[in-house]
Amino acid sequence: MNVKVEHLSSLLGRIFIIALADDLRNWNGNSIVIEDQTDYESLGDFISYEEGDLTLMKKKPDSSFYIYFSFSSKVEVFKTENGFVICDGLFFNKSWDYSEELFFNTLSKIDLDFEVLSETVCVYDATLAGKSVLSYEKSSEDWKDRLILNLSKGIYSVFKVETKILIDGQEIPLKGIMLSR
Repeated sequence: MNVKVEHLSSLLGRIFIIALADDLRNWNGNSIVIEDQTDYESLGDFISYEEGDLTLMKKKPDSSFYIYFSFSSKVEVFKTENGFVICDGLFFNKSWDYSEELFFNTLSKIDLDFEVLSETVCVYDATLAGKSVLSYEKSSEDWKDRLILNLSKGIYSVFKVETKILIDGQEIPLKGIMLSR
């Protein structure tokens, strides 16, 4: 299946959390030490180093954090008709041309479901404390470590996706994940 996308944002970081706004209160990032480590340090067992993969970390029975690892220290986030796509975004130290039409191909389904109970979903650098993610001026252009998305309530399936871009005449395959209803 070919999925057309529209670029939303570029985010800087290595490990990203995808979570509902209601779960943010339970994520302390790199700031509060609990049982000799921060939430960020506790991610080690939950990170998949496979390109274009997403894993789940349940911190409390009612808090779910989905983990995306970036090989390039920058991700691109795209809007789709029924969800969004995240993929690595920095290659040859150059950004891409977002004006070009881009399609992602679905490779396989990841055995995870993402249930959107409230309409606010956050994608943010795992070092941030959850409380700080929503407490910034929405008009600020300086924030490149978080993105707030409004999605329809429902259950989203998670897929591995791939596209190809051209940089300096070289075709670069990009893998990522897509959450879609």
